Amino acid sequence: MSNVHELFHVYLHTDGLVEVEHDGLNSFDDQKEGTYQELIDYLREQVHLGKTEGWTPYANFESAFKWRLLDEDIVFNIPT
Repeated sequence: MSNVHELFHVYLHTDGLVEVEHDGLNSFDDQKEGTYQELIDYLREQVHLGKTEGWTPYANFESAFKWRLLDEDIVFNIPT
């Protein structure tokens, strides 16, 4: 079984856009039902705690994801 490496974005509405880099045994899309909502809830909680990035292992450290809250200027292409 090969490992999967993927990069995707999660929009948290008023909390911003998060870039997620996922490494695991399966694609994030192939995880059990409800996993994407759990990811959204987790990221929203972390952002509300004041965090802007992190690394989170799961599945007994066989999988993990890095995440970072993108700067609003990058997300909306606002010149500074």
